[in-house]
Amino acid sequence: MDIEYYEKTMQKIYEAKDVLEGLKDLKEGNTEDGAETMRKLKEKYKL
Repeated sequence: MDIEYYEKTMQKIYEAKDVLEGLKDLKEGNTEDGAETMRKLKEKYKL
C-alpha cells in the first residue's frame, strides 16, 4: 500500500467517525440553534 492510498483511506475513516459522532449528537438531542450560536460568537468576539 503506498502512502497516498493510506492517507486517503485514513482521511475517509476520520470523516466517517465525525459523521457518526454528529448523528449520535442529533439522536441524543445535543444540538444548539445555529443562529443563536452565531449571535453569541459575534457578541463574544465583537464582530
